[in-house]
Amino acid sequence: MERFFAFLFFLPFSPVLLLVVLMLRVYRKILSCVLRMKHGDCFVGMLDGRDAMWGLEEHKNCGVVNIVAFVEDSVVNGENDLPGNLRRVFIQRFDKLIADKRDQYRKGLLRRNRAFGYFYWTDDLNIQPSDVIRLIEPDTNGAYLSELELRELASRITTSMLPYNHEALWEILVLTTPILEDHGNVQKYPIFLRFHHSMGDGVAILRFVMEEVMNPTEKWKFSPNLNAKSVPHQTNNLSIWLKALYEFPAHIIRILLIRSDKNSLDTNEITPHKMVCWKNESSVHTKLPWLPLLEKIQARQSGVAYSSVFLTALSGTLHNYFNARGEHPGALTIALPIRMKYEEMELKLENAFATPMERIPIRPGVQLDDPCRQQKLISKLAAMKQTTKILRSTTNLLITHLMTISLAAAFPMPILHYLSKLFHITASVSAMPMLKKNLQVGPYELKNMIFWPPAFGTVGLNFSVFIYDNQLQLALLADRSVLKSVEEGMDLLEEIMREIERMDMVFGR
Repeated sequence: MERFFAFLFFLPFSPVLLLVVLMLRVYRKILSCVLRMKHGDCFVGMLDGRDAMWGLEEHKNCGVVNIVAFVEDSVVNGENDLPGNLRRVFIQRFDKLIADKRDQYRKGLLRRNRAFGYFYWTDDLNIQPSDVIRLIEPDTNGAYLSELELRELASRITTSMLPYNHEALWEILVLTTPILEDHGNVQKYPIFLRFHHSMGDGVAILRFVMEEVMNPTEKWKFSPNLNAKSVPHQTNNLSIWLKALYEFPAHIIRILLIRSDKNSLDTNEITPHKMVCWKNESSVHTKLPWLPLLEKIQARQSGVAYSSVFLTALSGTLHNYFNARGEHPGALTIALPIRMKYEEMELKLENAFATPMERIPIRPGVQLDDPCRQQKLISKLAAMKQTTKILRSTTNLLITHLMTISLAAAFPMPILHYLSKLFHITASVSAMPMLKKNLQVGPYELKNMIFWPPAFGTVGLNFSVFIYDNQLQLALLADRSVLKSVEEGMDLLEEIMREIERMDMVFGR
């Protein structure tokens, strides 16, 4: 009934909205013709809505997907000039890629321009891999970086502009100063692979790195049915689209009204200052049982996605976080980016995602001394499964997708900037596909790969969940107005890891 009344309420305004969108589309088309006359054959076209939206708040969010990995070397008998050799391998790989597959990956070589409120592509950058694959010498007092120094450096890098005044779409940074591990016997050189989100979504970029940048081994290819179980979206079904259009007004009203309960992690105004930190299973004192825990849970409750398990752990962790500060929010609003298409054999650089939002309950974490702990945990997992089911529902995703491809393409940046502030999201959670073994580039094996997407809008907390080499890799990108220091972020990730460990103990090791 609510949907029906929302539809009736929206009906008188729909001609006005359609007229505004049509006028802006005409303006955009005229602008496209003007830009084509200005740039000639170099003009490629306007960015579509899913690409253009990542140009919002660039002075604060940068819009860059970051991947960090490490190459290990022995301290005693280490390779001479490993960073320089690694850079040369990357340059050779991209030189060959540009020569052999320029047409397939042309998008990654384009220039991203802005004029009159819209972004557009031109093919006049003439990008040279040697210009965007660089050695970085960190400012440090010693011969090695500490873990804290590395994360502070990553926090600065994640908001730094890409080459060519941020008009290029990617860069690779190889640090010349390593960190020490294994009681001082192993040195690890960090590598930052950075791609603007308008080049593609997380899955597309990860596939590009894995299939084209790393050693081309067939067994590392993504399966074309990667998301077959998690994305049953019948986007070619007319009745589904009609249902989505009918529910569109109610959905818009709902997301405009949805709010997190008042809490210290919410922010209405983000800053240009970010904090990045990460943790993996190997950094926890006892090996974290993430994959065995998933198997135990799925044996008891079929259809529980690993994003639901993580959200359950996050809910318990945040409850303890707020409780320690005298806060008691009952729910938070989160966004969960979801891929909208099945994977194909041939990689295409595109943004094919939707980002629905939903309130998740904030409930107490696992209490190991509670005699009903297993039943309570099963109940929380069932509730979170239902929440993610709503997030992943076909109609919900289609409405979000429709807003992205139509409104974001029609409206200029100033209007999109205003509209983005109407959505109040406390945190986003990006759950990436699993990579069970390490990747290699040339003779170098990449260890502990960490992935995090850029912040968007006024979201203060951005979690990413990635399984690499059969280990859970957690990353957190937070606005400094929400978490002041890297230490605060590390403590939060540590508590999430501990909550996952307690969940496993409940089901028995």
